[in-house]
Amino acid sequence: MNKIHAKDYLVEFADQQDSWLKCLIYEAILTNGNISEDRLNEIYIAFKSSNEIVSPHIQQFSPKQNSNIELLELTHTSGVSALGQNQTIKFSPNTTILFGLNGSGKSSYFRILNEIVGGNQQKDIIPNIYESSIQPIKVEFKYKLGKTQIRSIIWNNTQRAYDDLKECKVFDSSYLNSFLEPHTISEAIVLPFGLHLFPYIVSKIDYFNKKLTDDLKQYSLKLPIINCTLLREEFKIAFQKQKLNEEQIRQIQQLITSYSVNVDHKISEINSEIQTVSQINIDDKIKLYENSKIEVINLKNHFSLINKSINELTKKVIALLDQLKLLKDKNLIIRNKISVLKDIPNIESDEWKEFISCAMNYSQKCLNDNICPYCRQTIHAESRLIIDAYAEFLNDKSGSEIQSCEKELDNIKRKIYTINIFCNIPQYLSSNKAHYETVFDILNERKTILLEHIERKNLLISPLYPINIDDTILSLDKIISELEVCISKLQENRKVQNDKINDLEQQKKSLLEIKSLYEQNDSIKSWITINREIHQLQSIISNVSTTKISNLSKKAHNELITESLLTNFKNELILLKGDTLKVSLKQTSVSKGTAKTQIVLKDNKTVKNILSEGEQKAVALALFLAEIKTQATISPIIFDDPVNSLDHKIAANFANRLIQLPNQLVIFTHDRLFLDTFECTKEGHICKNFDGGCNSKGKHIRIYDIQSEGDNMKGVLIPHNMNNSKEHLNEAKRLLAKRPFVDNLNVSTLIRRSVECIVDEKILNRIIPTKYSNKNSRINWEELKHVGTTEENINDLNKIHSRVSGGGIHEGNESIENPIEKEEFCEMIATLETILNQQ
Repeated sequence: MNKIHAKDYLVEFADQQDSWLKCLIYEAILTNGNISEDRLNEIYIAFKSSNEIVSPHIQQFSPKQNSNIELLELTHTSGVSALGQNQTIKFSPNTTILFGLNGSGKSSYFRILNEIVGGNQQKDIIPNIYESSIQPIKVEFKYKLGKTQIRSIIWNNTQRAYDDLKECKVFDSSYLNSFLEPHTISEAIVLPFGLHLFPYIVSKIDYFNKKLTDDLKQYSLKLPIINCTLLREEFKIAFQKQKLNEEQIRQIQQLITSYSVNVDHKISEINSEIQTVSQINIDDKIKLYENSKIEVINLKNHFSLINKSINELTKKVIALLDQLKLLKDKNLIIRNKISVLKDIPNIESDEWKEFISCAMNYSQKCLNDNICPYCRQTIHAESRLIIDAYAEFLNDKSGSEIQSCEKELDNIKRKIYTINIFCNIPQYLSSNKAHYETVFDILNERKTILLEHIERKNLLISPLYPINIDDTILSLDKIISELEVCISKLQENRKVQNDKINDLEQQKKSLLEIKSLYEQNDSIKSWITINREIHQLQSIISNVSTTKISNLSKKAHNELITESLLTNFKNELILLKGDTLKVSLKQTSVSKGTAKTQIVLKDNKTVKNILSEGEQKAVALALFLAEIKTQATISPIIFDDPVNSLDHKIAANFANRLIQLPNQLVIFTHDRLFLDTFECTKEGHICKNFDGGCNSKGKHIRIYDIQSEGDNMKGVLIPHNMNNSKEHLNEAKRLLAKRPFVDNLNVSTLIRRSVECIVDEKILNRIIPTKYSNKNSRINWEELKHVGTTEENINDLNKIHSRVSGGGIHEGNESIENPIEKEEFCEMIATLETILNQQ
């Protein structure tokens, strides 16, 4: 099916969407992009809650092409506002004009037609608020389909947009909704065929998303604070990150359900048991044994170290003393050998030793053992003894060796002095303290002996043997092992104790968690409910996208906006405004419901400055006519106050343009000059016979005057040509002739209308003031000469008008306390006829 309007695309798209989006699209279509705040809130609630919402009934908008529809007749029987009952509009096949001032009931007839044919925006049909009981809505509507098929509808406001009539076009203020949108400082986008609905729907989706995001923040603020101190880590993290899943919720609910008074009793029992178990201080015992073990190990190491040092030093002392004795013996022998030198003075001096050494070196170089190196004489036997004594003297090192040995003994002596034999005996070994003290004594005694040997430099004391305390070391090792066994047992006991305490603590923790959850039950229930709603909102936000609608907008723009539409739009603008606004097609990217192909208005100034309210309406009318021409439809067109805010020139151009259209026209207006343009047109005529049979040439124009006869009687239809004083007076006389006479109200109304018509016909002589005239209604200067009347006539007219207005129209106290009798009505009619017959 070919689509001719944005609504066609949207209806087809909406049927495949979620309930809330379908409703949003349908409401946007029905209101032409002007959904009420209350309805938006209802749709938002459905969007937010993912609940179903009932969408209004909408059929596909594309009508049956070339169905050749003609509107015939509309009869309001009852129920719509304060419209008079049994009022009938008989539509001209060409042009029907319904002229009435604001408040006359004109808009109520337009609303009825708008709902029957499915206009741009759904209109509210309200009952008569002045009636004590609401009357049922009943409107009979007749139309011709094709050349001969006449159909009738009984409309009661339960359906709009009848399928046969959807081809009818409607122009009213709702057509102006967003048809022209500012684009840049000097451009505006024209949106024909309801294309403004796409960005409108996208904007409302964005509005829902923003509102949902704001609600999400508010929901987060409403989350109760849950004390997680006693809860397991899994629950803590879930509450803190607001990610409590359904399984966790089930577990929490089970824990809450498991709570009873026994929980508190059990917690008390566990606390007592923990206290009892904790009183056994195993850690202190372990520490005590470990300290004892360290002390025993230290004592053992001390014994081992001291014993080792003493034995090693003993060996060294014995060796050095033995060496010292040998050196001393050797030194004595050498002394005996060099006794021949005893008479030489200072043989121990360095000078002497240097002298002897040099002589020896010299004699070795001479290689002559018989020559004395000192006196250079032949060596005799006695001399040989002296020379040998010199050699012994020079080669003797026993003295230095003795000194070295003694020096080393002195070093050992100092080491022995530094040895600290004694130390504290651990308390743990106090039972065998005497033994360890004996060991100390043995070691100390050896220390003393060694010092004596060194002091005497001999081994005159009894022989020294290594001290053996291996039994003591072994006994200490055994004690250390025993301590380790005790510590291990205590550690096992401590593990058992800790396991027991941990088990009790875990039981207690579980019970405390149950109690904590139970005490926060109401808060947790509220938290879970709100958190579920938060997750639901987050899911909705993540799933909402306007991409599909934006793509659909692109498709609709590309298919509906054509060069033909652009050409027709330009031509209609010229016919209405006579100027040449720059109009062009523009290609743009798809974003947020704004699609690729657009019609753009341009000017050197900003669009806001160049287009007044009236000019914007002129652009809208040009676009509306361009749509109709582009679609090549001859279906009926209904206008509601189309020239409101237009200047006289554009209004006249528009009226002339309408007369040229081949379509059947129904025009609601309160503009007298706009009406005058039709009355003065040369291409048509005002029909006097509304029941058919008019043989005049040109287009048939029927004009109804719509009048209000009070708050409870509006929309009274009077053929324009019958709205004169004589017709009203004749009708009043006809009613007065009835027996019995009971129609005071209608007679009062007819006389009041007659007075108003006499003022126009007789007093003003049907002269239109200059400021209201146009080129088709120039001042009639000849008739102007006859304008004027006597003061007496003015007073009579005023008196009669006041009397029938007070007694008939307003239904006040005057109509009850001072009703108009038949005789008085007859006198009024006689007076008015006299004024009419005056020359």
